Amino acid sequence: MNLKSALSSWLLMVVVQGHAQSLGAVQGAAIIGRPLDIVVQSLGAAEDGALSPCVQAEVRYGEMRLSPSDVDLTFEGDVAQAGGMLRVRTRLPVNEPFVTLEVRVGCPVRLTRAYTLLAEMEPQLPVLPPTATGSDEASSVAPAPVTPKRPVAR
Repeated sequence: MNLKSALSSWLLMVVVQGHAQSLGAVQGAAIIGRPLDIVVQSLGAAEDGALSPCVQAEVRYGEMRLSPSDVDLTFEGDVAQAGGMLRVRTRLPVNEPFVTLEVRVGCPVRLTRAYTLLAEMEPQLPVLPPTATGSDEASSVAPAPVTPKRPVAR
């Protein structure tokens, strides 16, 4: 086999493998005060139903890069349906307004996609009016009617 045909075969293999990998949209939100929990649509990130060793995620809160031990990456979905999702979770809560998520898939050919997320504040729960307690009930009860005293006959 000559060098030209070997190189052509290798390029064809790389192109086919690279085409089978893709990264799609992000689902979820970055909320300040909570650990990050984001889902990225992915094609080709799993091998035999398990996460490929060639998949990596890097998370930054502002300029601070999180340690790989603080980032958990799992694959969810069905490989048979040629699709799935990568779930990226962190152990540390978001503490900056900008979160950058960089996902890399593939070994011979790397596909990298960076997502910049604007972190939101913790949603506020609606404030309910205070409920009446036992002491409040006593003060809210109408006073008993006053009956006039009858004069006593002598």
